[in-house]
Amino acid sequence: MRWYPRSWRDRLVDYRSVLDQLPSQVCRSDAAEWAVGIDNAHRAGEAFVAAMVWGYGPVGYGPYRTARILEENEQATERLLKIAEPAVEGDRMRAFRQAANSPLKHLGVAFGTKFLYFCSLASGDDRAIAPVLDSVVADWLSQHTPFSPKIDSWRPKDYERYVDLLQCWADQLDERIDTVEQLIFDSEWAVPAGTRTPTADIASTLAQLRRLVNDLDPAVTDRCEPHLTELRALTSC
Repeated sequence: MRWYPRSWRDRLVDYRSVLDQLPSQVCRSDAAEWAVGIDNAHRAGEAFVAAMVWGYGPVGYGPYRTARILEENEQATERLLKIAEPAVEGDRMRAFRQAANSPLKHLGVAFGTKFLYFCSLASGDDRAIAPVLDSVVADWLSQHTPFSPKIDSWRPKDYERYVDLLQCWADQLDERIDTVEQLIFDSEWAVPAGTRTPTADIASTLAQLRRLVNDLDPAVTDRCEPHLTELRALTSC
């Protein structure tokens, strides 16, 4: 994932140590390295920043949104550490429930599970990996399965069902669960020719609209997000 170091370094001065060491194109393994050996709050903050760099990539408001989470939440890094610890120990659902029980302002499921994902990789247990659940994956599931996970808030039951479903597919494919998540994400909104339906067309349009909205000013994106979530919920009924 390509990113722009200067804007991140200017906005997150306290985390230049991690930002200076990340390559110009960050892959999953680069971000995962920062979750290894998390044993204090600052290290949890560094792992979080690395995860957000990978998650936002070249998106211009990535540094602003990441800094906002760290600055506007009391004891933000300590709370991130409490979320990270069970994931590093191999308990992905306990980590998700911790995030749900004490949610950080401005950190939703889409980017929160990116942090959980990299922390879970540090456990070294392939069957403990916490897969990312963002709008692209949620939209794909709504379009192709009877299951429509909601990501407007931290919902442990939805995430547990999502994990069980992906783990089942991973076992059938003899792959890791994050490989299945990546395959879903990479397929984006593609629908095979001859199989389009009004529902599929709506899901495709909403996915593309969400992508466009994400490139707007952060304040506008925040106002649009609840409406897009509501539209997806209505059209998946």
